[in-house]
Amino acid sequence: MRFTRVPLTAAFALGLPLLGGAPAMADPGSSGDHLTVTVDDGAGRRVSYELECDPPSGTHPDPERACERLEELGGPMGPVPTGRMCTMIYGGSQTATVTGRWHGMPVHAAYSKANGCEIARWRNMAPVLSEPRWGMQDDG
Repeated sequence: MRFTRVPLTAAFALGLPLLGGAPAMADPGSSGDHLTVTVDDGAGRRVSYELECDPPSGTHPDPERACERLEELGGPMGPVPTGRMCTMIYGGSQTATVTGRWHGMPVHAAYSKANGCEIARWRNMAPVLSEPRWGMQDDG
């Protein structure tokens, strides 16, 4: 996955998060990583993946990359901070949740594409929020 750098002034003007948000209740000093990632396409089709990160395994399509990204972020990203200005760009009706334990701490994080801040959170969680190819795989 390739990330494009956005100039600071453009990021501010677009209301994009500058630090990417805080981890959702993660403590890097603990152990015990087991997450359930559920992605809904917004039309009722839903798929869930199990993700273990020590060592990377589970039903997630790419556990190695997903665990690597979670380590980079310090765990699943928490909610958009209160008071953050977000663009009113609608990215779609897709939603996702990540629940379970990360480094021994409970996690319950919800994601959507409802506005610019939420879209940025979703993109920062790639490849954890792996969207299936709905035409090829349908668990709903």
